[in-house]
This record gives sequence, C-alpha cells and structure tokens, in this order.
Amino acid sequence: MKGFLSSAGQNTLLLLDEFGTGSDPELGGALAEVFFEELYAKRSFGVITTHYANIKTRATHMAQAINGSMLFDGETLSPTYKLDLGQPGSSFTLKWPN
Repeated sequence: MKGFLSSAGQNTLLLLDEFGTGSDPELGGALAEVFFEELYAKRSFGVITTHYANIKTRATHMAQAINGSMLFDGETLSPTYKLDLGQPGSSFTLKWPN
C-alpha cells in the first residue's frame, strides 16, 4: 500500500481485490479505511472489492465513490453475473445443502 500511496494520482487506476485482508480483521479494516481515504483524496480511480463493512459504509459518505455489488440468486446463492450499482452487497460465504 505504501507504493500505491506514493505513486497514486488523478491519472491512476487501481484494481484492488479483497482490500485490507491479510491481517487481523479489526486492524485490517481500519488500515483499509485510511488507505481508501488517502487514495480518494488523491483523486485516484479504483475498483475495490472488500468484505469490510466500514469501507462500504465510508463509500456512501464520499461524493465521488459508488458502492456496487454482484447479484446472486437468493435461493441457490448462485451468481447472476449482474452488477448492481448504488448499494453495497452481502457476502455469501456458505451455501447450505438442500
């Protein structure tokens, strides 16, 4: 992240998958929020995936940030491959057998 922060600017595109993972969930979420705010302040463009609720919530309070989620079939929990912009998504980590 230090490298991203030092080189990011308004002409930067960041693709970050599972933003903030790899550490304690509480600490990782807090660090991810700080990095997110710094990248936002630099006017960088990014597509960020995360399970951290604090990042999803923070994005709703930033004028140029947009939440989105990939939709799932509610009964089978199978992906529909449709992107829904405007609302953060839920994490479906378990699929119970029928």
